[in-house]
Amino acid sequence: MTGEKHKKIRFPIGAKLVLVISALLISTLGAITVMVSVLVGSDVRITEEDNNFTQNKRTAAGTEMFLRAVLTSAGTQLGMLNLIKDGEGLRLSADFFFRENPGVAALLSGAAAQNFAGSDGQSFEDSAAQSFVNGDFFAARGIDVRVVGNFLRSRGEELKQAAAGQAILLNAGPFFGTPVLALLFSPDGKESPDETRGAAVCIFSTESLAANFASGKNESFLINGAGDLLFHPDKKLPGEGQNFLNPDFVKSALENGDRSYQTIYTDEKGDEYFYAYQKLSAADAVLITGIPSSVVMADITTAVRRNILIGFAVLVLAVFAIAIFSKTIGDPLKALTRASEMIEEGDYNITLANRNRDEIGALTQSFIGMGHGLENFEKFTNKTLVRLARQGKLRRTGESKTVVVCFVRIRDFSKFSENMSAHDVVAFVNSFLSRTVPCISCSGGLVDKFLTQNGVVVMALWGAATTQGNPRQDALACMRSALMMRSVLRNWNAERFRSSIPRSRRSNKSFVKIGCGINIGEAISGQIGSDERMEYTVIGDTVNLAARIEEPNDLFDTDILITENMWKLIGGSLIVEEMPNLEVKGKEKPLRVFSVVNMRDPRESEIILRELDCQPKTDPGLSRICVGPAGPRTMAEVRAGWLAVSSPLPAGAESPKPGLAKTDSRNPGAGR
Repeated sequence: MTGEKHKKIRFPIGAKLVLVISALLISTLGAITVMVSVLVGSDVRITEEDNNFTQNKRTAAGTEMFLRAVLTSAGTQLGMLNLIKDGEGLRLSADFFFRENPGVAALLSGAAAQNFAGSDGQSFEDSAAQSFVNGDFFAARGIDVRVVGNFLRSRGEELKQAAAGQAILLNAGPFFGTPVLALLFSPDGKESPDETRGAAVCIFSTESLAANFASGKNESFLINGAGDLLFHPDKKLPGEGQNFLNPDFVKSALENGDRSYQTIYTDEKGDEYFYAYQKLSAADAVLITGIPSSVVMADITTAVRRNILIGFAVLVLAVFAIAIFSKTIGDPLKALTRASEMIEEGDYNITLANRNRDEIGALTQSFIGMGHGLENFEKFTNKTLVRLARQGKLRRTGESKTVVVCFVRIRDFSKFSENMSAHDVVAFVNSFLSRTVPCISCSGGLVDKFLTQNGVVVMALWGAATTQGNPRQDALACMRSALMMRSVLRNWNAERFRSSIPRSRRSNKSFVKIGCGINIGEAISGQIGSDERMEYTVIGDTVNLAARIEEPNDLFDTDILITENMWKLIGGSLIVEEMPNLEVKGKEKPLRVFSVVNMRDPRESEIILRELDCQPKTDPGLSRICVGPAGPRTMAEVRAGWLAVSSPLPAGAESPKPGLAKTDSRNPGAGR
């Protein structure tokens, strides 16, 4: 069907009523939403800003207390360092300090810090008398103590500032590979007149600090005066050494003279945040707490969604009521519209419930009769061609295409039909075609015509009116169809033997066999005929050759023969046996032909088995010994499979497997 559907109703009565009621409900819902967003949203924003500011002050107070405790503890311990002179006393003091403060990695006096940071080659042992280093901390985390020196050498400027009396908090995580901070401070809080004293250093883990940062909707993080990130709930960020100096709200927090402040910040994506900050007096650091505006307005958004859901429920009830009101007229008209669309698409199996006794009922009855008449008529035509012609995809003029042509014939048809009545002959042929034609259709093939000049012959095409994408795919689809025919035919023979042929009369002659001749090549396709009657077909040498290589199946006792063209294209996907060359009329050289045994690619076998399971009257057990991994690997096994179905067996005996059947080694065709 080309273009849009012709019988589509643009403005049904029921739809108009739905639109009017929906407009009223949507306008009411919109007014409620605006009132909630404007009136209630303003109060919620103010409340959440206050909560964010309070959370910031609380977290800052806890952080301030923690840092002062670190300063006090470190200062006390360094004071003891000056009082204790003997090595044993220093060791006991260090053990006690680190037992009480397991999160501290190192506590260095000014001189020890200078030794660690110096370039005079002084070792760790030379500075041990003036420092406390927690060996367990470094050993548990697999960190080399020398990383302390690497870190301090990179912080020469900060050490000078700390020696001048300014407490500085630095992020040492990128050096240590674990979340740690370094607090640089003057032991007495004043500038050291003695340059050798320098700034004391306390390196500690942030695990204890994390307890002050409560989790929730608000997110707090700590930065120093340079904008370096010191602590963040996401531990990866400090470890990457990120700097937060660029955002405007961070710059305002560092440059503003107020100790505490709050602001609203909009990032590059347009997302809005509420931020509050608090400067710490214990060190040059700022604690910032923020919350996204979307989280603040989450309750408002929930209320709006609730109102929308209520409005939607009311709308559904209204639509339901309108549907009931217009059901007696709307439903029959919609059914007739769908029926007309089905007919346009080629589906004539129309089922309409006709409960009306008015003009609509009469129209419905006419549609049903028309559908049945068209359905019976289409059986005399090709559905695929009718659909393509209706869509304007069949050309009246001829065109050259690469086409796969397959001729399928019942071998020895006269042997089966000579003792049949006319009724039985037609029933026999129809039973055969009802099994083979679906194998062609399901693989994308087109049944071109049925021929009767030499028994019953089916001519099928791939790549003519429709294609699977390219010649190789068309060729593979044809092979799937042929192997499916082999399997379906085996099932049919088994059914015939079980139901109608006495065991004593079963023989290889009772087995219905097919002969397939398959070729691929250039052919001319198009519509042939007059204005009163036309037929789509293909003509050319490709077609003639496919018909001629079908006949030698009787000579070779095979069922599927392909030309050299097919073998060159898809031979790598097939298990084949080459037959003797054929002398064909009109050809100067003998032709190579190949008998197809099975598909080589397991994926192709899976496609065949899946399609076989969808075919009517198919026994999966029998099908799987004809194709797939469990199927035959030689023509001898194929022929043995025919014998396994047709040979009479004693009662209770099992049919032999195809691969185990014995044949005469001197005569490959024995038992045909």
